[in-house]
Amino acid sequence: MPVRRADGHGRRRDRVTARGGDRARCRRGHPAAEAPPLVRVRPRPCSRTAGRADRRRNRAPTRRVPPLMIRIATPADLDAIVQLHAEARATYYRGHLPEEEYAGAAEVGRSRGGWSRAIDRPDATVLCAERDGTLVGVAAFAVRDGVMHLTQLHVSPSHWRTGIGTELHTACVDAWRQAGVDSTQLEVFVHNTRAQSFYADRGWTPDPDHPRAGTHLILRLTVS
Repeated sequence: MPVRRADGHGRRRDRVTARGGDRARCRRGHPAAEAPPLVRVRPRPCSRTAGRADRRRNRAPTRRVPPLMIRIATPADLDAIVQLHAEARATYYRGHLPEEEYAGAAEVGRSRGGWSRAIDRPDATVLCAERDGTLVGVAAFAVRDGVMHLTQLHVSPSHWRTGIGTELHTACVDAWRQAGVDSTQLEVFVHNTRAQSFYADRGWTPDPDHPRAGTHLILRLTVS
């Protein structure tokens, strides 16, 4: 606010202290007195800026995701493959089939035998997706009746939506392309809409000649 002072002639004059350390300016045009030194105060951040800084300080360090390794399966992988397969298929069979048909002892034994034969067969390929030493996905393909079939592609449910299925699918397509395969088929459970969306996004379409076999849809992919 204005500060009144008397000048040397007994008259009162007004001085306005300038902001930022400027000299005062006299309202009547007389030379202004030197403004008193201002104390510099470090500006406090606004609440929004302070909140961002607090969040940055309290933010947990970014977790490094171990790289994914895709390799050919070996007999040593059999137990882990059977367990992952059982966990994955339960997510889409549950509520549609009796549990005995997909998780009973007889069915688990049948599944184990099928995986064991696929690993040992020279005309079949089983791929394991491994992260940090743990099996997180598996895929298998083989020729049946002169046509390449993607017989299995599963990702551990605890690792869904992390790109593992895409990496496995890409590895299969690369192998087919290198082998000169131009078309391939697969069967997907009619109620497994999650898998159907996954395959549709990657170019699979219903087989025009045989679109369905019982409870499974038949899809075809042109390998380019």
